[in-house]
Amino acid sequence: MDKGTILIVDDEEVVRLLFQSLLEEEGYPTLMADSGQDGIRLLEQHKPPLALVDKNLPYISGLDLIA
Repeated sequence: MDKGTILIVDDEEVVRLLFQSLLEEEGYPTLMADSGQDGIRLLEQHKPPLALVDKNLPYISGLDLIA
């Protein structure tokens, strides 16, 4: 089964790495961004089917990002 790439957007590195470890262990490729701006860039470039987004990001909230 082809598992789609999951984008992880969180300003805390430990959280990004935790999600990456758990997801990749289950066979899901991941992309990671540490800001809303980087998250938007990766969304536009790769169009992942799923994104895990922190609600409280600096400069642009996670809610604005997913809108």
